Amino acid sequence: MVIRSSKCGLGEWHDESRNLHADYQHYMGEPPARIVKVRLIANSIFQRNNGRCDYADILFRDSTDEHRIL
Repeated sequence: MVIRSSKCGLGEWHDESRNLHADYQHYMGEPPARIVKVRLIANSIFQRNNGRCDYADILFRDSTDEHRIL
């Protein structure tokens, strides 16, 4: 889970790395045997404004496999 709430860095690319298993365990409890979907969400509704985001070079990795998308 990555959250930004200021204008600092707007319009710039940012590299992020997350452990989805650990994130799920922290926020939701014991994860399922496998993760089958990941949602990438950008939300500006609370500011009642328009927003836009782009994603690139996404890599999902476990102990034996890598899957690159975008």
